[in-house]
Amino acid sequence: MQRVFCLIFLFFLLSQVVKAQEDVRIELLLPFDGLTCSTDCYVPIDTSTKFLKLRAFSSVEGNKYKISDAEVSLYRKERTINYTLIKSNNITLNRLGHREYGDLIIIKIQKVLRANSKNEISTVNRFYPKTITIPVNISE
Repeated sequence: MQRVFCLIFLFFLLSQVVKAQEDVRIELLLPFDGLTCSTDCYVPIDTSTKFLKLRAFSSVEGNKYKISDAEVSLYRKERTINYTLIKSNNITLNRLGHREYGDLIIIKIQKVLRANSKNEISTVNRFYPKTITIPVNISE
């Protein structure tokens, strides 16, 4: 009987640990009309806008998220033209240089941090998507 209670208690503890590491969904906030894109994002946008913002969130309230490591690359005809590293949720497209119709902007998210209600920082292990693709649909 005591073993059964120990197993139930252990199962309860493990289920609480799993809940603490929830999946975090990342969305790209497009700079017009409040549009967003996330999983399997392939939305043509007017990239003459100089600024994009990423938003990370989950079902657990009270947590704050930050993209702490990501790479933004400009691809033209399947080769990298330019790239920049970012350390925040804000992406400045000016750093990529001149963009043309048919180019792709690829955002590869490498690390996400979470701050709970007590401002304790931890690394989020499960987040998606890890890559966001944006086709350039106009020339500057």
